Amino acid sequence: MNEGMQNLIEIDELENKVYQLEKKVNDKNFDIACQLADDLYFKFIDSLHDDIANEYVVADEDNIGGTKNTEKGSELYWDIENTIKNTLDKKESEVSNEKMESLL
Repeated sequence: MNEGMQNLIEIDELENKVYQLEKKVNDKNFDIACQLADDLYFKFIDSLHDDIANEYVVADEDNIGGTKNTEKGSELYWDIENTIKNTLDKKESEVSNEKMESLL
């Protein structure tokens, strides 16, 4: 195998490792975003007067004593989660870019 072909194989292997690492980071960021969104969402809901909170959550007839989100509540939750995830991903991307630049 010539040197050029070997270099291409090594580059492909490095790209694959970077992809796998980014996937792990994205999965971790998603988990963190879900946990934070859940905390923030329910702290917000718990701070509301019942008349207003009922716009976001209602009693869940299938789960005695439980609640479920209304459409408005689901939209708010997803907005919170997406904002957190996008912020974490952006920060992670900036850190990764800085590390890559330092290697060059």
